[in-house]
Amino acid sequence: LNMLMFFFLSLHKAYTVDGECLEVTNDGDGDGDGGVMLVGATEDDVCSGILHLRGAQLQPNGVLYNPSNFFQPDDIAAQASLARKASSYQWYRSVLSSTLSSQPILHCFGLHEWAMQYHPLDAPPPPSAQYQSSLPLRVSRDIINKTVERKGIDCTHVDALRFFAPAAGPLNSHGHSLVRTDQLKLEQKGCVHAHMDLFKICLKLLPFVDARLLGDCLEVALEARRLDVAASPYDASGYGLEAIPIETSEGRAEYKTKQMALMKRVEPIRRRLLGAYDDLLTGGFSSNVLELAEERAVCES
Repeated sequence: LNMLMFFFLSLHKAYTVDGECLEVTNDGDGDGDGGVMLVGATEDDVCSGILHLRGAQLQPNGVLYNPSNFFQPDDIAAQASLARKASSYQWYRSVLSSTLSSQPILHCFGLHEWAMQYHPLDAPPPPSAQYQSSLPLRVSRDIINKTVERKGIDCTHVDALRFFAPAAGPLNSHGHSLVRTDQLKLEQKGCVHAHMDLFKICLKLLPFVDARLLGDCLEVALEARRLDVAASPYDASGYGLEAIPIETSEGRAEYKTKQMALMKRVEPIRRRLLGAYDDLLTGGFSSNVLELAEERAVCES
């Protein structure tokens, strides 16, 4: 339990999950007609804050969350506002789609965590080291530096790169100053951080998403985080997690095997999540609003 709590808290910090978001999953009992139907839910559940008020429709047998009855433009100004909302959904849909069609990179070995602690001679201390101050290092600083410098870094995750030590950025084969739009061309299906992001991306759909899908995204996010920390230079044995020593050839082989197994498990979940975004976009927004959203995205790119 302590180990699971540690990994859940790490996701909580990364994705600012609050209790209300998770409580809605307890009532999910399947899909309604054109939305998510929570069979057995009551008006009290909504009024008390247990369930989302946004988009809630009381039905004789429960509460229905139907995006087509929530995203309704009344005039041109409303369409422009909805286009901004739709544009955000279109972005995450594009991330999911491009990741599914990508070629996996299976030789990164989780070095992003090592890059956060990279500290060569005469370089300033890595500021990102503070984010894991609760965990001791299991290897020396010299081993960290040599492991990072061995063949450099092959990290494709835009957000992970933001936490690299300044000296580690130039060692990344994909660049050291990635921008958000690079995510569409770099995000790839072997990345454990991309798996963790599925939970965040699924949360964006609340309350218009099946709770079972949200639960599956949380499960793979936790598994990805466990692999992430196991391959890191930190000692998480206090949480019952055995290290994967990627500083050795045996450890790198073990990491790759587990990385591939996790990738295969995540693939159908990512496809289901893509389908949920398609359902929301086509069922919740008119064609005019979607066209406005696409035009807005082009202008901002």
